[in-house]
Amino acid sequence: MNPAWDEYRRRRRAFHMALLWALLWILPGSLIRRFLVINGVHDRLAFYLGVGLPMVGWIAVFHIRRMLWRCPRCGRPFHASWLYGNPFSSHCVHCGLPLWTPGPEGGQGSSLNIDDL
Repeated sequence: MNPAWDEYRRRRRAFHMALLWALLWILPGSLIRRFLVINGVHDRLAFYLGVGLPMVGWIAVFHIRRMLWRCPRCGRPFHASWLYGNPFSSHCVHCGLPLWTPGPEGGQGSSLNIDDL
């Protein structure tokens, strides 16, 4: 398989794992919150900063990595343009390349160059 698609698959799996870990993070966080409330600590801000913020940050980092993955054909972000982003798109929003299309090994967008920044 094309190394560019392998990288997309890794990023997609990492995003799905971040969602799974976020769900698993809620359970112990909720138990800690319940323990604090039972013991008279009613500080919601500490709970949100300790449980909610890391969870949202974790998901955001992996979502952005997946959204900014570069298309193997055109080298631009596959799921996003400057004003438009569609994480569920099955085609590149710039050149229309379908997901999982076999192509030459190491296409134009397979690596990030300093000139692309």
